[in-house]
Order: sequence, then C-alpha cells, then structure tokens
Amino acid sequence: MTPSTLTVGARSGGVCILNTRSCLRDTVHAAADAVGAGKYVPQRPAVTTTLRLAMQEIGNGLYGKKRKQPIVPRHIDDNAFECVRVVPTSDRNEYHHLFSASIDRQWNVTVLAHNHDHNGYMVQTALDNAIVQLRDYLPAPVVSQVTVRILQSWKAMSMSEQGGVWFLADDHLDNYREYARILRGANNNGPRLTLTTFSIDSNPDTVEQVLSQVRDTVKAGVEEIMRDVLEATGGMNDRSINVRIARANKLLALVEQYQSLTGISMPELTDAIEQCKQAVAVNRLLATSI
Repeated sequence: MTPSTLTVGARSGGVCILNTRSCLRDTVHAAADAVGAGKYVPQRPAVTTTLRLAMQEIGNGLYGKKRKQPIVPRHIDDNAFECVRVVPTSDRNEYHHLFSASIDRQWNVTVLAHNHDHNGYMVQTALDNAIVQLRDYLPAPVVSQVTVRILQSWKAMSMSEQGGVWFLADDHLDNYREYARILRGANNNGPRLTLTTFSIDSNPDTVEQVLSQVRDTVKAGVEEIMRDVLEATGGMNDRSINVRIARANKLLALVEQYQSLTGISMPELTDAIEQCKQAVAVNRLLATSI
C-alpha cells in the first residue's frame, strides 16, 4: 500500500503515521540511501560482537533472568565466549557456567560446551536463529528510531507523545513517499508508513498544533544552550562554542521553514535564538580574555 495523497492548494503538509516492524537490514539501508539518509542506519555489528549479543539473549531466554544475578558472556579467547550467571557472594562473585560457543568469519557458530539444563541441539538452534536476526534484521524499535531520525533531519514535528505521528512540510513529502515505498517492499510485507497530505490553509487546527510543537522545541533548545553558557563560568573552548552556534542555527532554520510554510511570523522565537547566539559570542570573548 502506497501513501495516499489528498493535496489541495499550493502550500501543503503531510501527517506521517509510523507503523514499524522488524525489517531486513539491507532494505532499511536501501530505503535510507535512496533519500540521502543512509548515515542514520546502524551498521551491522562485528562478528564476535554479534555472537556476544546472541549469547546474552539466549542465556536470558533459556536460563531465565534472576534478580541481581545477571547473565553475561565472558571472553575466552579470540572468537570464543562463555555465557555465565554472575552470583554475588560476601567475598567475591561466582560465575556459574551455562554454555560456551565460538564463531568463524562466515558466521558459523559452534557450541563448545553446555550444562545439563538444556541439550546442545537446543542451544545451537537458538544461537543460530539469534545470529541471523542480529546480522540480517533490524528490530521494530530500531526501524522506528531510524525513521524518526530521518524525519527530524527533514525538520518534521512530532504530534504524538508516543512519536508515531509526525507533521512533514511539503518539500520533503516525495522523499518520505520513496522511503516508505522501498521500506514496504515489493511484496508489501515491510513496515507500513502512511501519509495523508492536505492544504495548509484548509486545516488551521493541525497547523496550530504543529506551531505549538515548533515553539516548544525551540524554547527547550534555547534554554539548553543558555544553561550551558551560564554553567561555563570560565568560558567554553572553540569546539563547544561552535557546536552550540550550529545548534542555534538549526533552531533558526526550523523556525524559518515553518514561518515560510504557514505564513505565520514567530518573532519571539527568532529573537530568542539571536539573543542565545549573542550569549554564546560573549562567552567566546570571555574565554579568550582568560
């Protein structure tokens, strides 16, 4: 299912609804790369890191979590790990062996030893399945995080506390459609990201809600920068100053985009950002005078 279009008028925006699920890592990469946002997709973990993560997951799944007795993988040598339950005692920790395994560069896992709570076949099968999931798939929460980071790079505004509904300005709608299309896949079995577009002038309630979010976002950003300035009594170094100037400029770009889109001026926000930048500039002078 492709996003529906209900656009009327020249100035439009879209409400994006995110319905994510586990997805092939390569598909998420392809969708993000198609819209110039590949940097937001996490890279596949190293082979041994994947084994370590899989062992912890399987250890918790097969042997169960216990309060104050975490299950952790311990490095044995090279590409092998031992999964143990850490049992604190009055003198020192005890490490109860659960199973151990190794992995080669072709992602083949070998169970080296295991206790008698579960047979070796069960441990091997569980590890093999976990390795495939960690290597080839991104879970739904990560797919959602990637999508949100992409939307934020397009200056989208969240319209839901759960983060599943976003407003996106019209100059990024085609990119969103392309990203959603590739993510959905040819078989329509991937995450379903829907989009409803509308004329800005025809939906003042939604526009006001979006502008309220813009105001809250900018005010929070300005307050954070000003707090950093006030706490840096001895002045910031150049890198810290440049980071905060860049952050202020991003806030200004956000305000300018939504002023242009809605035709509503927000001088209280632009003034606050400029005062924030001046405070950072004064901090630069303070740092150079010490």
